[in-house]
Amino acid sequence: MTASVHQTEQLLFTVLLQLIVMIGAARILGGLFRRMGQPAAVGEIVAGLMLGPSLFGYLFPGASAALFGAKPDPAITILSQIGLVLLMFQIGCGFEFGRLQSPRLRPKRPRRRRPRGMWSRAQWWGRSIGQRRPAPSPSSRLAIR
Repeated sequence: MTASVHQTEQLLFTVLLQLIVMIGAARILGGLFRRMGQPAAVGEIVAGLMLGPSLFGYLFPGASAALFGAKPDPAITILSQIGLVLLMFQIGCGFEFGRLQSPRLRPKRPRRRRPRGMWSRAQWWGRSIGQRRPAPSPSSRLAIR
């Protein structure tokens, strides 16, 4: 019984610590982006990207593994899915369907088609530049590892 209680407490502590770090980073960057004139959601998305393996995991692999682990816990995965559903619900509640019928948002006349000459000129320039450029040697290509 004590081992299962200890595992539950450890899982609760880990999930709460992850939530504190994620929500704190999202609030800080959301406020910062709002002051820069951007939507807070952009800052929150950037915070999520920064806490992921591409930045935090790359710069501090030990801290990232200790905080988030090699793979996400089932509890944080379920919480993220619930958060996504609530976000979609919030967006749907705030959407103004009357704006779809606004004449201001409708185009007043059909769009003009671009003349074919513009396309053929761009295509001609692209081909002529491509033919004059020497083909790269296999040794000059970048190796992706």
